[in-house]
Amino acid sequence: MREEIKIKILENLLEEITKRYDYFISKQEEKYKETYEKAVKDSLTGLYNRFYFLDTLRRSIIRTKRKRKREKVFIIFVDLDNFKPINDYFGHIEGDKVLKEVAKILKENFREYDIVSRFGGDEFLVLFVGEELPIDRVEKIKKIVEDKFKKYHLSFSYGISVYPDDIKEKNLYTDNIIKKLLKIADERMYKMKEEKKEKSRNT
Repeated sequence: MREEIKIKILENLLEEITKRYDYFISKQEEKYKETYEKAVKDSLTGLYNRFYFLDTLRRSIIRTKRKRKREKVFIIFVDLDNFKPINDYFGHIEGDKVLKEVAKILKENFREYDIVSRFGGDEFLVLFVGEELPIDRVEKIKKIVEDKFKKYHLSFSYGISVYPDDIKEKNLYTDNIIKKLLKIADERMYKMKEEKKEKSRNT
């Protein structure tokens, strides 16, 4: 009888230890997830931040180099024209709402595994890896954003760079490739801005 009582006590003790251990592990996992989210996500929009984007871009370029397949790395640099007046005249709360909504539109219209990030301010970057970029999808997103925020006269400009197509130099370090791709995408985005301004002046 005493042995049975001892066994029962040990079983109860073991069950309690297991429960506490499981609780401890779940709390640690929650804490890790929370810390990870803060490290890689933009606090306002919930999109990936620039550091995560650049790290993933670096790994994507290295992987593409090794594979030597038809797969390409596309960078889409997005900038919102006339965003500043929203903050100036309607307040930063309204401006934040617009950024969150644009982030949501971008996220919903790219593939789940594409990297959509907020680069800072009203600039966004998208990393798309594949044989071909569906440009009609980018144009669709542009139209959705501009239609939704027509009352603010908000406009959507973008520039695209492609690896390896836009890199003519051989044996460039990966970090230099990244700098060049970002510069090219940025320049093409500003070219679109200037073309829109020119068109506006002529109408």
